[in-house]
Amino acid sequence: MLKKMIVALLLLIGSAVPVHAEMTDRFVSDYDFSKDKKIFVFLSLPEKWTNQDVRQEMKDVFYQRVKKELKDKLPADTYTVDSLYKAVKNMGEQTMTDSQLAALFSSAAEQDTTKEPRQKAVTEYLKTHYDMGVVVIPQAYEVQSKYVPGRIYTVPDTISYPVVDSNGRCRTITIVRNRIVEEPSGYYPAPYCKILLTAMATDRWQPVWERTEERMRIDRSGFSKPKSMFGRITDDFSVSLRKFLTGKKKPKSGSYFELSPASAGQEQQEVGF
Repeated sequence: MLKKMIVALLLLIGSAVPVHAEMTDRFVSDYDFSKDKKIFVFLSLPEKWTNQDVRQEMKDVFYQRVKKELKDKLPADTYTVDSLYKAVKNMGEQTMTDSQLAALFSSAAEQDTTKEPRQKAVTEYLKTHYDMGVVVIPQAYEVQSKYVPGRIYTVPDTISYPVVDSNGRCRTITIVRNRIVEEPSGYYPAPYCKILLTAMATDRWQPVWERTEERMRIDRSGFSKPKSMFGRITDDFSVSLRKFLTGKKKPKSGSYFELSPASAGQEQQEVGF
């Protein structure tokens, strides 16, 4: 039974072929992540993505993974990690929609003169009470269709059959042999995910680390979804950020950008911590 399970697993692995994975990092040179102890996090979903099930799925994945890899693994007596929803509630502000929260980080919102009074009040509160903001903006989350040429390969297979030995006793013999598998050419589902992940310094309201990551898998089995890739992207970013914050790791690769001087619809269920 165990060998049959292994063969089934090999077949499943062989049916999903990674065809694209790319990640780029940009940092503010010599930024000291270890000084930041209070962090808020926010998943900024595009307003044009109106599928409520997909929006809720992405929120569940994001906040669960960030909680597991960032909040729960940082010392609670030293670090604070809140969802932006909780930060706004702590302020005593009335509930804000995702669109209103996303507007805090738009390019127009970088200039205080363009902010509405409510936006300005929330921004000032976050600047005062948090050192860093993590804002994640999905750019693609979908299943595409890609053509894959046919292929032939072998997988180990087991065969068991009874035999009678020279003493007249019946026993079972198991042999392992290679089995030929043929996969036809054609168009197959290709889950695709592209995410912009940003860590920003709240005092300047500007990014100190930007990561763009995209992944695609051609899935012959039909089981893979963007959800699993989004989870892994979130995990990788959260683990790296945790190491930056605790001083266990420093940015070593990626391009650099300058940090400028400090500047003077119906929503689904709220998720966070």
